[in-house]
Amino acid sequence: MYATCGGALIFNGSFMVASHARGRGVGPAPARARSPGHADRRGVRFKAVVECAHPAVTLWESLGFEVVGTVLGSFHHPSEGCVWPHVRYQQL
Repeated sequence: MYATCGGALIFNGSFMVASHARGRGVGPAPARARSPGHADRRGVRFKAVVECAHPAVTLWESLGFEVVGTVLGSFHHPSEGCVWPHVRYQQL
């Protein structure tokens, strides 16, 4: 899904890598993908990534996503308890 405003596009999507596949280089492909049919358009992407998801943090940082905000105490992690997702931004 996308929203338009004066030609700007905002993309948001989520995916998870199965635990048995982590560390095998499968994360970057879906992370680099843009919404189907909109790969040539310009816009921005936002991601919410919890601070304790170290592999995800590393991935999104390597793709140029910058932290623009934090949603305090808004995510309950099964083993870490209450954690803070960081909202990350990337200009397309």
